Amino acid sequence: MVYLFLYVPLVIVVLYSFNDSRLNAEWVGFTLDWYRKLFGNRDMLQAAANSLVIALVSASVATLLGTLAGVALHRFKLRVLPLLVLTPIAIPELLMGVSLVIFFIGLNMSLGMLSVTLAHITFCLLYTSDAA
Repeated sequence: MVYLFLYVPLVIVVLYSFNDSRLNAEWVGFTLDWYRKLFGNRDMLQAAANSLVIALVSASVATLLGTLAGVALHRFKLRVLPLLVLTPIAIPELLMGVSLVIFFIGLNMSLGMLSVTLAHITFCLLYTSDAA
């Protein structure tokens, strides 16, 4: 039942992505025009490529650094460990994002691929160090 609740909306969205109507209120007919427009748009393809690069780099670096941090926390039996476990819950993502933007601006760092990747690594580190 849970799988139905999770996957039926996704299937409906995928099916309606082939709808010929501009509004998805009713099914008009089958078309691939929307996908032709999507794959013909160079900006969208560049954005998707940037997202994949950021995801791969940030996940890899955060996993490596988080595992090292988790091993160090376990080995040295620090008393702050229970507080670190609660950190991802205590700090909302929006607050962390705004704080990182202010930090990067304070460093006169350009806001681009590097800053986004560093922000993602910072965000993921909270979870990878707790999991290790």
